[in-house]
Amino acid sequence: MTKRIIYSIIVCCFLLCACNVGTGLPDLRETYAYSDTNPFGTYVAKSILQNSFPDNYVQVVKEPFEKTAAVFDDTSSVYFCASRNLFVDDKDVDAILSFVYKGNTVFFTAKNFDTLLFNKIFCKVATADPFIESLPGSYQQTAVRYIEEISGNKDSFSYFYKPFQSYFSEINGKYSRIIGYNATGKTNCIVFFWGKGKLFLHTDPRAFSNYFLLRNDNYKYMQRLMQVTDPHPQHLFLPADGERRGETSLHRPRRAGGHATRLRGAGHDPRPDQGYIASPHGSGVEEGRARLGAGG
Repeated sequence: MTKRIIYSIIVCCFLLCACNVGTGLPDLRETYAYSDTNPFGTYVAKSILQNSFPDNYVQVVKEPFEKTAAVFDDTSSVYFCASRNLFVDDKDVDAILSFVYKGNTVFFTAKNFDTLLFNKIFCKVATADPFIESLPGSYQQTAVRYIEEISGNKDSFSYFYKPFQSYFSEINGKYSRIIGYNATGKTNCIVFFWGKGKLFLHTDPRAFSNYFLLRNDNYKYMQRLMQVTDPHPQHLFLPADGERRGETSLHRPRRAGGHATRLRGAGHDPRPDQGYIASPHGSGVEEGRARLGAGG
């Protein structure tokens, strides 16, 4: 099977890169760079994104999100971004919501989100304690899972490493739906319905790392998520690897030592076009890609 051959090639490349002759250990820095074949790069995630839509191709964009959305006046594209720290400004947030409203899908997974984005959609995240994560005894078999509409008969996806601890402590229940959980049963992935599109938010980018996706059949964790996006996207977008790997700024490069924006006052009333909102409890879901309802 073609896909199995592709994944086998990726696994071989990954293992060759990981077996560093000089140190005997792979580079465990969490870069989440699409060009990085080390354990915590997203080289495999980019391949899965591409293979999920064989009639399309991934476009790596270097422009700020605002400019990308303006140049491509799309209504069914997919924008995927994995990062350790995600930085945005007011224009970015407006551009993201506008892009989604038109019918596009945006997916962000980050360890630390700029709170400006969450304030506008009325969500909060409790991040993992870095001190606890640094303890040698914190390593364990840890897992993530989706709701049944996405996961099918697959209960969970797991690997041995630091536990998935970050979670949504508060979500906009009217326009969001929970679609994923960590090993402790706390919400780690939601979809926010806005106009005709969807904004997916995930609190742990390690679940999209090479290491995780290459463990057993964990590649299905990302593959199945792609199956609930538009089956024929106009474009597939991926932000370019930044100068400071692991950090993604959707507007401009941050200086060394920059930190995610602190909590600001919410000043946006999320009222999606009601004509495109369905009940999250309804059973009218199509097979495969259109399995999700929205808050009502």
